Amino acid sequence: MKSFNIKFSPNNREFEKDYAKVLSDYELQLNLFLRNLDGSDKELSPQNIRGAVQDENNGIELLFLNAYPFNLQLAGLSRGSTCATAYLAKYIVENDIAIRGVQGEYEVCSAFANEYEKLTGKKMQPHFGMDILRLAKLNAVEVNGQLRPVTENDQFVVDWIAAMQAEAVHEQIDRETAMDKFNAMVAERNLFVYENENGIPVSIVQAKPHGRYATLSYVYTQPEYRNRGYGKAMVHELCKKLMGEYKGFVLFVDKTNPSANKIYSAVGFEMVCENYDFRIIE
Repeated sequence: MKSFNIKFSPNNREFEKDYAKVLSDYELQLNLFLRNLDGSDKELSPQNIRGAVQDENNGIELLFLNAYPFNLQLAGLSRGSTCATAYLAKYIVENDIAIRGVQGEYEVCSAFANEYEKLTGKKMQPHFGMDILRLAKLNAVEVNGQLRPVTENDQFVVDWIAAMQAEAVHEQIDRETAMDKFNAMVAERNLFVYENENGIPVSIVQAKPHGRYATLSYVYTQPEYRNRGYGKAMVHELCKKLMGEYKGFVLFVDKTNPSANKIYSAVGFEMVCENYDFRIIE
């Protein structure tokens, strides 16, 4: 039977250094790792652990990153990764490490969930699934409006952020939290609004760098302006505007939203892999 050991990185910068090649080789698949690495650099603690599960020859079977209260990120790098995942679940339970859920490929998340339930009696089930897409080629798209950065005067966007969170991530956030997100994105100048041919703001999108790619998120169109091509035009114009600044663009699409996949496919995006969010059932 295969044996495993866990190698911890004391902080996010050391994690990036320890696994620089893996993070580079699997940059799109590990986009969420990079996003969470950017979000916190707390020292190793029961709530913030990161590292790898290795085999007896120190080969990397699984990368993990827990930046609580975000999900535990899992990335299987070999055929034995499901066994390595069960080993990590056992370690987390025995050491009373707080987790909200897990995120990664379905098979890896399922292996963790099964072991976690065996050890704790607590069930974990899929919360939602996403397709990870990358821009393969920017196609021609009809554009009748214009894209501009969101400013602090665009307070209407606060409500759009809350609405997008409820639709895309299936989570409710209060206005104060939405305002905090709005202020951060305005300060970083990475949130954009699309105005239609009449100058009416109809859609928003964020473009945030992670590694060599820019991740597009917070893609939202006001319900009364949907199915008119505004979202497609907005994403096209943003990619065109930032084309020379990044190696490429990546985004996550809810698997239950086929219309969004059609929009991104028309712009020139293609699927890279799947990603699932599993949550503990309280």
